[in-house]
Amino acid sequence: MLGKLLKHEYLYILKSFTPIYIAYFGVTLILKIILHIIYSSRSSVESSGFVTFAVIFIIIWYIFTLVLSLLTITNNSRRFKKSMFGYEGYLTNTLPVTSTNNIVAKLIAGATNYIASFIAIFISVNILAAGLDELEIANSDLLDNIGDAISNHFGEVFAYFVCSTTAYVAFMLFCYMMSAISSMIGGNKVKSFFIGLGLIFGNIFMLSMIAEMIDANTAIGVFYSYALYFTCIAAIEFLVINNIVKNKLNLQ
Repeated sequence: MLGKLLKHEYLYILKSFTPIYIAYFGVTLILKIILHIIYSSRSSVESSGFVTFAVIFIIIWYIFTLVLSLLTITNNSRRFKKSMFGYEGYLTNTLPVTSTNNIVAKLIAGATNYIASFIAIFISVNILAAGLDELEIANSDLLDNIGDAISNHFGEVFAYFVCSTTAYVAFMLFCYMMSAISSMIGGNKVKSFFIGLGLIFGNIFMLSMIAEMIDANTAIGVFYSYALYFTCIAAIEFLVINNIVKNKLNLQ
């Protein structure tokens, strides 16, 4: 049943993000053409308004890149709220599946979409760098530095990866939990805001306490300590969400 839920989630993502990816790569290709013209005939375009046009498109590309990486998170959170506690919730919660499967399916689909957005950004950057010496060198140096970091400091890099993964899961479940709490208290936005704000400050305080308790010079220890904390937080959030869905559901 989890496979069927994932299928529907991926179809939703495909429908929602295909136009976004098309627009993103459209902006990338236009910027690529502009950069190619500037690099191939600098003397004839540097004094014209063409450079201003290029700067505008660079800014658009940077904004699009930032929005794309954030949109995967906000879209997944909004999808969870709408399908679990919004007008689609009556259908979702009458399906012959457990609330655990519903939560896990949306979490996996969201993570997949998040990874896909970074792959799209990586491809876009390589498209822009191709054929342009300065950008190719900068991109190659960046990849070499990443490769050196992985090969020479694999332990630290792996610990950072584990920490980042658990932090992402905890953050997504936090978004889900706030949707569940908001539904439970009748959609009161003011109460939801202060509850969320309190939880955020509480987590910041706990993370600072962990940092003080462990040796800050040991990066691996810091990352794994944070990863353990995020794992515990994610487990608590998951239990809260599951409990609200099962026992205290208040569909809007």
